[in-house]
Amino acid sequence: MVTSHLTVLRIAAVYLTAGTSEVLLSDSTRMFIALVKKKVDVTIEIASNLIHVWPGYIYTMQEGIRTIERVSNFIKDKLN
Repeated sequence: MVTSHLTVLRIAAVYLTAGTSEVLLSDSTRMFIALVKKKVDVTIEIASNLIHVWPGYIYTMQEGIRTIERVSNFIKDKLN
């Protein structure tokens, strides 16, 4: 289980992505909950009917492009 050994010392911000059609969805949601409990600045994006690592498909999936844009905006926002 992901959260059973989770130790968070200093994490500035975390952006998690998970698709509803992937096996890691429950791990991602447990990680999100654990980080929230540790008061980490965390965002989770759960995309309907998408596969694992869909953001990597930026050249073949529009949703991949949109997710990379949201992650980019998240990072820019945190750096400001």
